Amino acid sequence: MDQLLASAAVKQNDRRAIRLNGIHSGRWLLDRSGILTCLEETHKKKENKDATIAPMNRPTALWLRIVPAYAMGYFLSYGLRSINAVIAPELAQELNITASGLGLLTSAYFLGFGLFQLPLGMLLDHFGPRRVESVLLLVGAVGCLIFAAGDALYTLAVGRA
Repeated sequence: MDQLLASAAVKQNDRRAIRLNGIHSGRWLLDRSGILTCLEETHKKKENKDATIAPMNRPTALWLRIVPAYAMGYFLSYGLRSINAVIAPELAQELNITASGLGLLTSAYFLGFGLFQLPLGMLLDHFGPRRVESVLLLVGAVGCLIFAAGDALYTLAVGRA
């Protein structure tokens, strides 16, 4: 009966039944070569594949690997956005930086952040988020080290950007 419904859908060119590479009708799939296969069997095969997930790809293990790294990256980004307001009096006193120099430090971070958005999207598409985020966290850490070692406005701005 289901085979008759599938072939009837093919003959009537039922647009609701067309999906990607084949025609679905009920529990059957008629592919382009005209072979009818039972969809219930393919679902059973998928369930068996899910049972053999590697231990490191289980949802809990995956969450424990990914979330702390992204949380650390977000914490670093949030700290870099707001730290200038906290250390502004010390920077002004020890390095003789004016208010315009403090504004330059803050704007250097946001300018670098904004200008890198389009290349970042292309890098994420090409290399994937794992590689790109790892490298960007290292670049952010190196920038923090440059800022910490800086003793002039120019060095601080390079470290912040």
